[in-house]
Amino acid sequence: MVDDAATARRYLTRAKEVRAIAEAVTERKSRVILLRIAADYERMARLRVRVGKADRVMVGTTPELQHRQ
Repeated sequence: MVDDAATARRYLTRAKEVRAIAEAVTERKSRVILLRIAADYERMARLRVRVGKADRVMVGTTPELQHRQ
């Protein structure tokens, strides 16, 4: 992928923003929904990093594989 770390940081920033909004919401149902969205953004960030690492391993561009060649 283009830039896994930057994408992951954007997702984490969104999660933080959504959590801040959730704190300001008084209606319980809406707050729960917003907190789930924030958790989803955090999961997407973790997956983006994991998938990016797997992509680099598959094409042989990880530092570990470069040293072996």
